[in-house]
Order: sequence, then structure tokens, then C-alpha cells
Amino acid sequence: MTRVRRTMTVIVAGAVGAALAVLPGASAEAVADTTAPTISTITPVSATVLAGDPLVATFVGHDDVAVYSVVATFDNGNGTTVTAMSVGGESATFNPLGPVTGVVPLGAPAGTYTLTYLSVGDTAGNATAYTQGSAVSTPSGSPALLDLSAVKVTVAQPGTADVIAPALTSFAMVSPTADRHPDEFATWSFAASDVTSPITRVRVFITGPSAQVVNAQRGGGVLTSGKLSMWLPAGLELGHWIVSGVQVTDSSGNMRNYTPDGVGAQFGRPDLAGPTFVGMGFDLVAGPIRADDVRVFDEQPDAVITTAASRTLVAPGTAVSVSGTVRYLGHSVPYPSVAVYAETGSGATRRTVLVGVTRGTASGTFARIVVPTKPTVYRVLFLGSDRGGAAAPATLGSRVGVRVALPQRLLVAARSVTARAGHRGALVVTVSPLRSGVLVYLQRRSGSVWRNVTSARTSSRGTVSLTVARPSTPTVYRWVAVYDGRYLAATSASVTVRRG
Repeated sequence: MTRVRRTMTVIVAGAVGAALAVLPGASAEAVADTTAPTISTITPVSATVLAGDPLVATFVGHDDVAVYSVVATFDNGNGTTVTAMSVGGESATFNPLGPVTGVVPLGAPAGTYTLTYLSVGDTAGNATAYTQGSAVSTPSGSPALLDLSAVKVTVAQPGTADVIAPALTSFAMVSPTADRHPDEFATWSFAASDVTSPITRVRVFITGPSAQVVNAQRGGGVLTSGKLSMWLPAGLELGHWIVSGVQVTDSSGNMRNYTPDGVGAQFGRPDLAGPTFVGMGFDLVAGPIRADDVRVFDEQPDAVITTAASRTLVAPGTAVSVSGTVRYLGHSVPYPSVAVYAETGSGATRRTVLVGVTRGTASGTFARIVVPTKPTVYRVLFLGSDRGGAAAPATLGSRVGVRVALPQRLLVAARSVTARAGHRGALVVTVSPLRSGVLVYLQRRSGSVWRNVTSARTSSRGTVSLTVARPSTPTVYRWVAVYDGRYLAATSASVTVRRG
């Protein structure tokens, strides 16, 4: 019996390269980079990972210019490997010290996975590869050894492991004419189902007059139904082409191949009956290219992340919730895992750190509590989810800023004031910390609405003292100070003025 080795690829976020700076008046020729980068540590964020969730590990890389890419392979010792690779793009700039991360497929067997291979490269192509008991760099050097065997994660199954391939439930040709011309498209419609994992790929195979076989695929997230188009290049042999097979694959790597008589075969599992397509095909004939409005391109867009903060102006040390949703192709991504980053400072003092990794809900929402101590910008990186067909961790949400200001209080001299006949009521407030020139507003309650009466600035002693007319009925006042760029807004306790 042939042994099938299933390789599960995990996309990861790593570091991004930096360009060499050219000083004014210096030669424009950059100094050759001949130093290989190294890694001193790599540490899993969590010792246990649910199949379907991302595996996340932080690393510390070193290079004289910039670490560019990191690759790590975890092995369970029974034929299943998880390969972690860094990704570029905008998300890479958020990972100067890692992390590496990627989705563990739902079909990954439960058990311990040990790091067996690790490599790091820089922008010049220099690299260091680590294996058990060995470290080799290019160009040659003497990198310190890493104990890869000590880096382990445990994969746990949230339920029964997914070992059943998808089922093709319908298949038909929808091209507008029976014949096709070179440089046109042939298009089919399909429907498929899977109990556990998202269907990530549908592939069609066609065979030509001389047994030449070509194929096309539709990839992406929620592929329960849709259309699949194949481009027919000018180099294809003219004549009759028939559909010779259809293949459906889920995100756990389970694959089923259908023959024209409708038999759907999965290696090591019982066959399933599906739609038949015996004789389905077209004639490829010479002729001018015709417009085709039914063609569908194999597009796999990024997930869409919405992000918001529960409060955008707080005192230092105040808890704030950074929350949002993840959607892919219009559908909520179940149990999305996201990394929340905090960015402080600007220019040369800018610093970006990983706050933590959060797993979302079945409805695609997530929330992470952060505690800013200075003005901070938060961003969310989608790490993927094998339950929603969006397993590529390459999408960043929009920036969410939280400003930080000092707290202040408005302290009233009395909560109740009595104005005797012929006298006015005296209202006194003090700002804390004591400061002069603070603008405060006196407000009067009218029903459920507070209306401004007047405004004044605090004296050198930090106080404001005003008088109000003797009321005919008890009247409630309060003092308000607005945010001034340094201190937060504040509201005093209410003061009731009565007739005496």
C-alpha cells in the first residue's frame, strides 16, 4: 500500500527587510551584505493549539541589516508536518521580533509537534538553517546552535478529526455555445458540500483529441456553489474536448476525485455517488474571440476586518476594549484568531509591540482588552481560521487611535445652597489639580437636559465663584470642564439651590 504523506502548510508573519541608507555626499553604491542572519530564540505563544486555530510563536532574529524571512517546520513524528513561512506585505512591518503564525488545519492529527527545521534569511539572500544538532549559514559562519527539540506545541482536536472529503452534488456546463474558440473560456457551474471543513478548491480536468489533459481550478473560501472558468489558450489542439474529471478539496486537505460516471473516490475511504458528466465537453474550433459574460476568475481576496475601540480618550491605565469582526467573501469567519499590535511614538521613536493573540466567536467577532499608558495606535492582524475558508494571515485592520490625557476633578463647595429673600445663591467649584485659567461651564438642568448658563476661568487658587438668582422652585446646577488637549473632561457633582 502506498503511504500518503500529508504536508500542511502554515502561512506566517515575520520581519520585513529594510533598505540600506545612503548618506548625503556618500557613494550611491551600497556596501555588500555578506553576514548571515541568525535566530537566538523561538517560543510558542501557547503550548496547546486547537486544530483549526493558528499556531503562534515569537522569535528573536539578528542581522546587520534586516531579517527578511523565517521558515519553521513542526513534525508530529507520524508523517504530518506543519511548515511555517513568513509573509511579506504590509503585515510584515508589524513583526520586527516575530511572531511566526499560521492556521493548523482541522484535519491535523492531535498530538505533540516538535520543531525540526528553522531557517532565517535577509534581504541579500544570506541565510542560516537550523536542524537537530546543526546550524549552517551562507556565507559560512559559526552560528550558535539552537535546541529545536525543546520547541514543542500540542495540537488538540476540538472534536473528531476531519477525514472525510467534500461531496460534489451538482455539475453542469454553462458556456453559452457548444463550441469554443482559442483564447476564450469554458465555464461550468458546481455545488458541493462538506460536514466539517470549508471547501477550498474545485478543479476541472478536460482531455483533448490526443489525450492531452489540462485543468483549471476555483479557490477561495466558501465554495458550496458557484462557477468555474477555464481559459483555452491558442496553443491547445483543435478538436473535441471532454470533461474527464472533477476534484473537490477541503481546508483539511481531504480530496475527492469524480469520474464522468459520477463515482467520487477518496483514498482509503468509501466511494460516493455524484452527478454524472459522461460526454460533457465542447469542440475547440478556429474563429474570432467572442465576448463571454459568464466567465469567473479564480480570485481569492483578503478577509475584511472592522476594528473599533470602546473609548478613544482615556486616563493612563484605563482599560479599553479593541473589538471588531472578520468577514470573508461576505460571510462571517467563525472563530477568527487575531493578533493585536500597539504602536507608540513616531519617527525614530516609534515602537510596535504585540499585545496578544485573541480567538473570536462563532459569529466572527473578537475583543481584546488593552491598557494604554500613552497615546497608542492599535491594529489587528487576522491570523486565519480553518473554519471559514480564510486561512491566509495577511490582512490588517484599520488603525484605531486611543489618546491619553490626565484626569481632573471639579469639586463643589456644597451640594445644597439656600438663598434667603433678597439674596442670591453662591456656587463655588475648585479644579483638582489646582490650576489657574481653566475654562469651566456652569450648567442648569431643565427636565432631562443640561443647558449652559455661563462660563468662567479658574483663579490663581484654582477656583470659580458665581452667584445665581434666588429660585422659585429648587434648581439643580453643575460644573463642566471640557478636554483641553492635556486634561480629560470632568463634571462636578450636582448642586441644588433652594429658597430659604
